[in-house]
Amino acid sequence: MICNPALAAERANSRQGQKGEDVNMAKSAKVTLTAAEVEMAKAMAEQSRERAAKLGLESSGMTESERQEFLAICNEAGAKIDPETAEVDWTYGSVLDPYGIFPPLEEDNVGRNYFARSPGQ
Repeated sequence: MICNPALAAERANSRQGQKGEDVNMAKSAKVTLTAAEVEMAKAMAEQSRERAAKLGLESSGMTESERQEFLAICNEAGAKIDPETAEVDWTYGSVLDPYGIFPPLEEDNVGRNYFARSPGQ
C-alpha cells in the first residue's frame, strides 16, 4: 500500500535533485494547461477513481469509521517507509482526496499525487 504523499514528494525531490535539477516542490508556480491537457487530467482522475473502486475504496461505500481505519493503516505503513530506499511514483488525480475515500465534492482539484512505498511492495 502506498500511503505517505509527503514522504513521496520529499523522496522525489531528493532523487531528482541528485540529477542536478532544481525541483523544490515548495516553490509556487503558475501552470497553464491546454484544453487537451485538462481533458487528459480529467480522464486520468476518472481512471484513479475506477482503480479505487476496484480496491473497494469507493467514496459512496465507505463509512466514517472505515475511512478513519484506512487512514490509520496508511499512516502506520507510511511511518515504516525508509526515505533512503523508497520507491516513488505519481499519478494524476484529486489532490483533495488522493485515495478517493471521501464523498465527491462539487468542485475538485486535479493534479499530481505522489506516493511512496517500500521497495518491492
